[in-house]
Amino acid sequence: MGEPPFAPKIVLYYTFLVFDFFFRFQFIFQTDAQQNPSKLLTYRLILKVFEIKSGCIRIGAVAKVKRGQDHCPLLEALSKLETAQERHRARLLALIEHAAKHSLGVLSTEQCHRIDRNENIYEFIAGPLRVPFFKLDSGKVVLCTHVFLKKSQKTPRREVQTAIRQKKLYEAASSVEWKE
Repeated sequence: MGEPPFAPKIVLYYTFLVFDFFFRFQFIFQTDAQQNPSKLLTYRLILKVFEIKSGCIRIGAVAKVKRGQDHCPLLEALSKLETAQERHRARLLALIEHAAKHSLGVLSTEQCHRIDRNENIYEFIAGPLRVPFFKLDSGKVVLCTHVFLKKSQKTPRREVQTAIRQKKLYEAASSVEWKE
């Protein structure tokens, strides 16, 4: 018996819930007489990021897919804050814009500091509002994960773990798509 003259390739797109966030996976099925049956299925994780500000550094926020549409949970949460937090939200957005324009080095520890030394997770600070982030590409790119309202002296471990999961998903992603 001879080998088939071609190896058909079928590409399918699915959306799955992974670590509480929606991401788009690309599954590639290949049939090949030489191929190991245990490696018949491969996948690529495509992470989508919304650009918030760009300048000296590029700042983005992780996107989700909801009902087939990409959206930014960080920007949605900021827009839904109570009017009592309006001043802090404006200060936080100005802080992010300032960091994008001049770099993270110009921010004081009251505006930005590290919250996890092992995974190098940082946070932007504006009153009780916090936005965890991690740095990419030697600090030239910053990826924000979510926003939360800090109510105690110490940053809740759950919020740090959410940022760590986002960082691990970024590291596992085979490609990153930036949206404006």
